Amino acid sequence: MARFTSLLTLPFRALGAVLAALPGVRFARARVQRFLSRPRTPRDGKIRIDRNHVYILPTATGFGFALLLISLMVLNRRPIDGKSGLLWGLGGFAAVTLAPSLGLAPGLPGSASAVLGSVQIWWLGTVAATAAGLWMVFFARYPAVKSAGLALIVVPHLIGAPVPDQLTSSAPAELAGTFASASIVLSAIFWTLLGWTTGAVWNRLAHAKAQ
Repeated sequence: MARFTSLLTLPFRALGAVLAALPGVRFARARVQRFLSRPRTPRDGKIRIDRNHVYILPTATGFGFALLLISLMVLNRRPIDGKSGLLWGLGGFAAVTLAPSLGLAPGLPGSASAVLGSVQIWWLGTVAATAAGLWMVFFARYPAVKSAGLALIVVPHLIGAPVPDQLTSSAPAELAGTFASASIVLSAIFWTLLGWTTGAVWNRLAHAKAQ
């Protein structure tokens, strides 16, 4: 199982190595490592949340997803604006959050969970299958390819998400349900704003460059 997981994640590790070699990425990585290596000793016996964690990590995640979205928009070779970006953002939400949540809902620490390796493989496979399936459904020319895209979206759910060996959890059920629903709603808002902003900014920069 460990060898299979290693082979499956090999392309992602290779891509990460290529990206890590870029000068800008090396600079950003050094800054992040320097930031994370600073001591975090609580003062007065109280644990405080560093506001930098609240700002830096979501911003870095949003920036990465924005780069991914704009790359796909450019490869699609269609007009890019706020409206098209909004649709791409909804597609990102469907692929990254909604589809995986049908089998693996967002969970609190202490919630019942299957083996981490199996969960990661199923999550990555579901995201990839959903993204590829949506691309085939909306951009393919032939009905057979569109049908194959729909089948590809369904396949991960037919296989099924990994199931925990023991369905025991130390997290309160009411809190877990609230956390899951809030996570999905906030993710929808995040992807919607990200898609629209990315498309609108790209369109504005393109017009400014043309003038």
